[in-house]
Amino acid sequence: MNHDRTSTLRPRRAVPVREDLGPPAAEDDDWGIRQPSGPPPSRLAERDWSARRVRVRRRRKVLKWTALVLVAALVVAGAVGAYGFRYTNRLLDKGRTQVGGLAQADAGQPFNMLLVGSDSRVGLSDGDKHRLAVGEAAGQRTDTIIVVHVSPRNRKVAMISIPRDLKVNINGRTAKVNSA
Repeated sequence: MNHDRTSTLRPRRAVPVREDLGPPAAEDDDWGIRQPSGPPPSRLAERDWSARRVRVRRRRKVLKWTALVLVAALVVAGAVGAYGFRYTNRLLDKGRTQVGGLAQADAGQPFNMLLVGSDSRVGLSDGDKHRLAVGEAAGQRTDTIIVVHVSPRNRKVAMISIPRDLKVNINGRTAKVNSA
């Protein structure tokens, strides 16, 4: 072993690596540390905050427009739904007729209903009659006759359709059931 050689650690000068082609950066005299280039840290933070502010404003603007479009769509959908509801009720109320002698069924007891669809040409113009390909006929005729039996106890519903051309005895003569 050679003990004559002793070495002391001395700070070495760091060789700066040039990444940019601008003017050389200033170096510290003692340690050769490269000084930061560019604006001071306070300006960097200010630039970061201004960019963040712009992003936040843009995001808020997009959210406001999205919310506005959604609210407008909901208002339009609600208006269309309300109009459809009123229109449907008006159509259903148009053909209502009061029928005398009806009694309300007791709760839980079976009952029967007669569903009748009628055909009337009252109010049709000649053009409408030609377009619909219907002939001349006065009065109303029954198109559909259905008897519905509802049994709440058994939780069942039965329907029987009666053909409109079915021949029946009416006051001693034979006629179609829809002419009765």
